[in-house]
Amino acid sequence: MRRVVPQSGLPERFLTALDCVRVCAHENGLHLKTIATAMQMSPSDLSRKLANNPKDPRRFTLNDFEAYVAFTGDITPVLYLLQKFCPHLDCGEDAAAAAALRAAAPQLRALLQHAGVPERHPTSTRTSTTPWRKCSPSARRAPSSWQCICSPT
Repeated sequence: MRRVVPQSGLPERFLTALDCVRVCAHENGLHLKTIATAMQMSPSDLSRKLANNPKDPRRFTLNDFEAYVAFTGDITPVLYLLQKFCPHLDCGEDAAAAAALRAAAPQLRALLQHAGVPERHPTSTRTSTTPWRKCSPSARRAPSSWQCICSPT
């Protein structure tokens, strides 16, 4: 799994967070089939969700977003949201980005919920795809040097 280098100017490059995820999913070096399997969905479901067709009932949810970031280790979509909604935060370096993510996590979740990005329905039988909430290196599938963003250091 390769670690993606944070970029600046993401809001100018992408119109939406979903556009960012779509491009990153195709450019990160992993096959969509691999990503979809890790997200516990079929490759066709992932493709349909990323296509964002208004006539298709399948939607890329907040839980899908979390699962994508957790599995791939690609924080580019998260940095896109930070750059778009929190331009005053400096996210140029990894340490600064991690600190900014920890500080902005509650605001980011609230912004996504306000924007109407649905979370997984509580009665769903699908297992959790938000492994970083467990805060263990093996569960979140990210490099062990990364810290859990859901709790302060």
